[in-house]
Amino acid sequence: MKKKNSPLTHISVSLTKIINNLNKTPNTQLKEVWDIWNNITKGPVADNSKPAIIKGKTLYINVSSSPWLQQLQFLKDDILEKLNNNSKNITFEKITFKIGPV
Repeated sequence: MKKKNSPLTHISVSLTKIINNLNKTPNTQLKEVWDIWNNITKGPVADNSKPAIIKGKTLYINVSSSPWLQQLQFLKDDILEKLNNNSKNITFEKITFKIGPV
C-alpha cells in the first residue's frame, strides 16, 4: 500500500479544528437558556448565577461563590424542571453548578 504524501499543517490549524468540534452547541441554544434563566430566576439567584456551557444534555451553570453553589444544589430539581418546561428546543437531563464568572 502506498502512502499518500500529504502537506504538513501547522499545529494551530489542527488545534483550532479540535476546539471547534468540542463545543458544538450553537450560540442560539445558550441564548435561549439565558432568556429562560432570566424568567425562572429572580433577584439574588439571578444575580449570582448564569448558564455557562451546554455539553450534550448537561447544563453547566456558573455561580458566584461556594454558598451559592450549595444553595442552588437544593433548588436543582426545581430549576431543571422549570428549564425543561419553558424550553422549546432543548431538554436537559442534568445541571451542574461550578464557581465561575456570572
